[in-house]
Amino acid sequence: MKNKIVGILVFTLVITTTTTLSLATIDNNPPEIEEQHYDATSNTLWCTPVDEDNDQCRIGIDWDSDTGNVDKWTFFRDCGEEHSMYSVPGGCHQYSVMVEDEHGAQSEWVIEMVEKSKTKQFNFQSLFIQFLENHPQLFPLLRNILGL
Repeated sequence: MKNKIVGILVFTLVITTTTTLSLATIDNNPPEIEEQHYDATSNTLWCTPVDEDNDQCRIGIDWDSDTGNVDKWTFFRDCGEEHSMYSVPGGCHQYSVMVEDEHGAQSEWVIEMVEKSKTKQFNFQSLFIQFLENHPQLFPLLRNILGL
């Protein structure tokens, strides 16, 4: 009789736990991306996920525009905590991001364009030519100094 009671209690515990876990999964809301931006100077992508259920989240990034396939995941962190991804691949002009919570609920993909840095690389020769173009009165002086 004792074994039947223990068996019934174990069975009841398993059913209750399974039902509770199933209900928790049903009530899980997908997270969203609150903010994201790309910094061309540091070549870094920043994202901040939020989750209504306060679950830990991770960011999935698609660099090669085949939305639906994550190329790289961040680690799980508390919701609202900023995630960063360094070294955006060269030639990347568009990226997609999505967020997933610790229970597998995912947001929609957000597609953004990458604005590459517009700074010019320093070049002494072009700087010298630009200086001479802005100061033509120095040509005769330079010709005498250089003996041309």
